Amino acid sequence: MQDASSGTYVPSSAAFSRPRVALDVDEVLCRTAEAFCTWHSGQPATLTESFQRCYSTDSSALRDQFLCSDFSMMAEPVFGSQEALQQLKTAGFELHAVTSRPGSCKSSTERFLARCFPALISGLHFASVSGPTKGELCRQLGVVILVDDQLQNILDAVSHGVRCVVLDLQGHYVWNHSTSLPSGAVRLYSWAEIANYVMSQGNPMASAASHASQFVPRTAQSELGPVPSSAPESRPGHSPNGYSVPSTLPPTAGPQVPQTQLPNTSCAVERPPEVPQARAQLPQGTPQMAHPDLATQQLQMPQMSVPKTMVPKTHLSGETREVVFKPRLPMGIFVSDVQGGRVSGVLDGQAKEQGLEPHFVMVSIDGQPYSEALLEEKKKGNVPYRVAIRQLPPPDAEVLIECIKVVGQDVTAMPPELRHLELEVYSEPCFVGRAEQASFFQKLMPDEELRNCISRRHFSLSWAGALQFTRLSVNTIFANQVFAPVNGTMFLPDGALLYLCSSGDENIKGRKQKAACMSPLEFISFLDEEIDEQVPVAVFRVTTLKVGGRPVEAQQPAPVRARMLCTSSQSVNVDMMPMSARTFPVHQHTKVGREHQQEFFETVLGQQSCYWTAISRSHLVLTEVDPGSFLVQNLSVNHVMVAGRHLQKGQQTTIQVKATFDFLAVPPGSPATVPQCFLRLELVPEDGHAEPPKAQSPRKRSFWLELSGSAVLETRRVDATDGKIVVGRAWQFDLHKKALREEVQTFVSREHFRIEELASGGGATAFPQKKTLRLTALSSNPIWMSRSGQVQQLSKEDFVEVDAGDRILLYTGARDGTPDGPGSVGQLIWTVQRD
Repeated sequence: MQDASSGTYVPSSAAFSRPRVALDVDEVLCRTAEAFCTWHSGQPATLTESFQRCYSTDSSALRDQFLCSDFSMMAEPVFGSQEALQQLKTAGFELHAVTSRPGSCKSSTERFLARCFPALISGLHFASVSGPTKGELCRQLGVVILVDDQLQNILDAVSHGVRCVVLDLQGHYVWNHSTSLPSGAVRLYSWAEIANYVMSQGNPMASAASHASQFVPRTAQSELGPVPSSAPESRPGHSPNGYSVPSTLPPTAGPQVPQTQLPNTSCAVERPPEVPQARAQLPQGTPQMAHPDLATQQLQMPQMSVPKTMVPKTHLSGETREVVFKPRLPMGIFVSDVQGGRVSGVLDGQAKEQGLEPHFVMVSIDGQPYSEALLEEKKKGNVPYRVAIRQLPPPDAEVLIECIKVVGQDVTAMPPELRHLELEVYSEPCFVGRAEQASFFQKLMPDEELRNCISRRHFSLSWAGALQFTRLSVNTIFANQVFAPVNGTMFLPDGALLYLCSSGDENIKGRKQKAACMSPLEFISFLDEEIDEQVPVAVFRVTTLKVGGRPVEAQQPAPVRARMLCTSSQSVNVDMMPMSARTFPVHQHTKVGREHQQEFFETVLGQQSCYWTAISRSHLVLTEVDPGSFLVQNLSVNHVMVAGRHLQKGQQTTIQVKATFDFLAVPPGSPATVPQCFLRLELVPEDGHAEPPKAQSPRKRSFWLELSGSAVLETRRVDATDGKIVVGRAWQFDLHKKALREEVQTFVSREHFRIEELASGGGATAFPQKKTLRLTALSSNPIWMSRSGQVQQLSKEDFVEVDAGDRILLYTGARDGTPDGPGSVGQLIWTVQRD
């Protein structure tokens, strides 16, 4: 039933159909303190300073005023929370938000949850000092685990028999560092760890009135002591997965709750008691806590499968059958684990004729236990041999790791088997590194010095409803251009790119120290640009092929309904850009903003633009209502004019193609108070964005650049426009995509260098004078100017005069820092030519 006065759901005596997890709002789901500090003072502060200001006594009334306002315009979700909650929801958990905010904040809190966690939160509940407290709320709701950042709430919840997770986001939540955690609580440092931890808790003890038990995580750092091991049948209350749940009540105590089997998101394998579980240890003597109101009924929670290396073949479940193989003929199978006789692939041959499917284990041969030597002996013999085969469930996921770039190699010329690595991924880590896949990395990187940049165990992949990535190497790794901390875990979207660098984190150590007080989300964004400063030795694309044995269907690209074209910008001259760099597609439902078209806005605004924050992460949403007609809604508080109409946040209007979008802001440092247009976009038809034909003009004296070198697939020419050429990915997008080998493109910056004509003196002559040409380096990557065998290196912002025949050499990864030294991917040369 629903308590209308408090908005708190009070459960009836009926059994809960799904396990419930309670989540605090402030600093767990919502970055409240920083948003409040920015709103109050107009300037961002460190996380600790923001927290102190937000929760100080003299700011309490102001904070309540802020929370009751439409703070969702400013507040952002905590990093990683959206992905983690989506995984928990998919796995069958019911998620509830609990908060100590005043009840007057209900509507604004609901708006925040609806905006940032749509369809994920099942209920919002308010606690208070006068009651009910969070512990009482969680007990009433039948919560399995509470996630909170405040120790007083943790202590209260544990006292009511509720398990707790203390969120200490990347160790920055210093306000919960002062007290050791009680038994029944665990400290975790990221939302990825929380999702993995919650999903790893199999078969918790539960009742309709309370949930309390002693629990042990499998993968997270815990502050609980070890659990005594014994066989499942040795005493009542021992869960079948090997975890002990102490109780002071007999097995029949508490309301009878029928067991409910939840949908399983992974293919679980029966876990025998003999399989060791990873448990965190505390010093001996740590007290074990038992709650007197602990019930012994079991609520089925999502199970996690185990890796093949942890499942002895004598304990594997599944049908067993005998298959007869003929000697001296290929069996037609692929044995992925020779020691265990585990088969993950069936090829053409006898296995195909026998109707065998992948994923089985060879238990015995002619009645003798399987061994590799025995199998080889039988295959070379003269009589047929019988193999007892036990079918296995497929792995949680099958993943393809494809090398798309590697220093010193042309991967496009390699056969797929040399650059493709297929892995079976389970809930336990699957390791990748030169010691784990020695043959693969040896063939991919014949250069031993280069191969040593790959650690023995470089990173790991695991499955928790989605693909999880953990960096294990001291060498820097970027996942989709986001810095991955050592031992840090993150979810990888399908098709994610992993940039494996040769150097460690020392060169960004200063940035880490400088950003130590930043929030984790700001910290990660702060490090995004480092991918341009480091040279990856290899880039891998990670693609999920199968989940639970079923192929992953490739998503068909949505049809393009129109295109958004940038027609003017205060920051850069967009007229000199190719049409492909200043347009992006508009589908039937398209969100527009920095989060959705990051590269586009970086190009048309420039990375250092003062207007960057005037474009919101999600600024507009366009929905096609009729062919050529779109409904536009403003999602941002920033100013925007759509088809000449000023849209406030939440307002919408209907437009046709050819409508304009003016983004407005007050110029920084300007005394003006009226916002001015700094960026104009136009909605154009899909077939109306091609480059317009250029009018023929009289030929005049000018200059151009010719592209050549061993790293170039085809020579190209770039002509000067208005006496200037800027070379870079943002300026010649198609050229760099098609004319350069793929592994070379990473060494070309968005704006690499510029050549421009300088004004020259002299009187009138029959022929125009040749103007002086000046080369200016715009990138931090090394650039050289070569003239008559003399080579001069340029750093960023350096400039030098050039003339016809001069060559501009770009760095392509040479270990000695030269244009074409050992380890480079080839020569990349631009030659200056002029009339």
